[in-house]
Amino acid sequence: MPHDNDRYSVKTKIGWITITAHNHYLTHISFAKTGSLSTDDQLLLRAGKHLHDYFDGSLTSFDLPLDYRGSVFFKDVLDALRQVPYGETITYKDLAALSGHPGAWRAAGTVCKHNPLPIVIPCHRVIRSDGDIGEFGGDKEVKRRLIDSEQRKSVPR
Repeated sequence: MPHDNDRYSVKTKIGWITITAHNHYLTHISFAKTGSLSTDDQLLLRAGKHLHDYFDGSLTSFDLPLDYRGSVFFKDVLDALRQVPYGETITYKDLAALSGHPGAWRAAGTVCKHNPLPIVIPCHRVIRSDGDIGEFGGDKEVKRRLIDSEQRKSVPR
């Protein structure tokens, strides 16, 4: 269980985001109603800077040490998500194939739903085969804003 000094909240264009780290790795990102925590942890400060840079369009990929635990399938899907380029979307079916588990698109969607590091591991870039964007942390509008923002700024950096 992380200690309070392993958490840091930042205000972004989509609201407060709390970043959690343990043993020098990011472990969770969550959306919060409020936040005003401070930290002297360099990793958390760097992650907060990365999020600010992402939201202002000057960062298109995250270079942070991540720790996500789970089954081989869970890790395969999260690793595949990290390969989806900034400004692009793929379907859950594409994600399942990219992860090496073709046909497991529903399970890949479940992994997206339980992604411990949203935005950094870009599950918001996965949409349904019928073109519907689906949800992101229970908020379809936030997902739409993230996709639209990336697609407007998808210039190589």
